[in-house]
Amino acid sequence: MHIFIAFLITVSLIAGFKPEKEPSEKETRLVIGYDGGIVTQTMPVEIRTTVTPASELEYQAVIKQQFDYSCGSAALSTLLRYHLGEDFSETQVIHGLFRYGDKERVREKRAFSLLDMKKFVGVLGYNGVGYKADIQDLETLDMPCIIPIELYDYRHFTVFKGIHQGHVFLADPFRGNSSYPVADFKKMWHQNVIFVVYPKNQQQLTLLSLSERDLRFVDEDKRFDLLFKDWPVMEGRPPEPFPGEIQYYKR
Repeated sequence: MHIFIAFLITVSLIAGFKPEKEPSEKETRLVIGYDGGIVTQTMPVEIRTTVTPASELEYQAVIKQQFDYSCGSAALSTLLRYHLGEDFSETQVIHGLFRYGDKERVREKRAFSLLDMKKFVGVLGYNGVGYKADIQDLETLDMPCIIPIELYDYRHFTVFKGIHQGHVFLADPFRGNSSYPVADFKKMWHQNVIFVVYPKNQQQLTLLSLSERDLRFVDEDKRFDLLFKDWPVMEGRPPEPFPGEIQYYKR
């Protein structure tokens, strides 16, 4: 009987010393406290938790453009997938735009136009319409849309998500989820054009709607007050230290 008990104790001890599996790339160990140990008396108590890389957060619900000329196809595939529920990759959208768009113009400009997008979504059974708009129109718009902006002196297509606290939020195939002060956005907005793709039977997803994560942007006024709170009182405000700075998300 004693031999059998000793055998059970030995087996349990050996089983208790099995090697611990290393955390995966998306896991990390967090020390949440300390417990008494046999040797050190202060053994760390750890838990594993899954972490999301910042690069994934920046491009969450955004299809990143693969080529210099493919911002239009990436923006359209972002809208189709995360707003209308179509499972198209950027490559598939490129083929569709080229097939149903103006081939000669695409070859010449090495870029797609809103007219190419209109023809392609029409083939898919959607009604795509271009409008001239202003900021007030965007504030009341209840769905995402494609907006052309001028970035580094180039025409660039993005997806408009919404406006909150004086900031315009975009799903950008080049920069990911980002936001700009309204005043800066107005300077970038190309000819105040928007392209709306209306859903079939009013069915649409909400993955491009503004979320709590989107709204954790760096507020310009708060940043200004923190930087210059100790400046002497003067008439007016000092020059903006970072003119035109994009609003990045807090980590």
